Amino acid sequence: MNGNGKMNGNDKENGRDDYSEDSEGGETMLADELCLGWIKSKLHLLNLTEEAWNPKEHVPVASEFLLSQKTGHMFGFAVEGALTLSIITPKDRGELLYFVRDPTKAVHIDNIDMLVHTGVLHGHPTESLLKLMSGVYVPKVL
Repeated sequence: MNGNGKMNGNDKENGRDDYSEDSEGGETMLADELCLGWIKSKLHLLNLTEEAWNPKEHVPVASEFLLSQKTGHMFGFAVEGALTLSIITPKDRGELLYFVRDPTKAVHIDNIDMLVHTGVLHGHPTESLLKLMSGVYVPKVL
């Protein structure tokens, strides 16, 4: 695999099949099935069932979040009962599922509970996040 997350010819020759073709015709590495299942198991926080999970749409975004050394957050929200996952912070969502991690640490199924923090924000995301930070994180820092 080259440095931008794309697969090179040697990866396929070496039997690597944990890749998916991206929109640019390149291939992107996919996260471990168990880690993807862990993310999928959090959909109940948005009152969604696991049937809302669409592998074609959601696996590439979740894999980017779990594997990237730059992306430390991912958001999920429901639009008319359909799940949307995004690395970009959405605007004006009533309920927002968030996933946060330190992108410098590798996530595996044995450490995902410790490295990935998740919860639900209600109302405007910035206000909810500030309330969460002031109520939970600031007292721990002081």
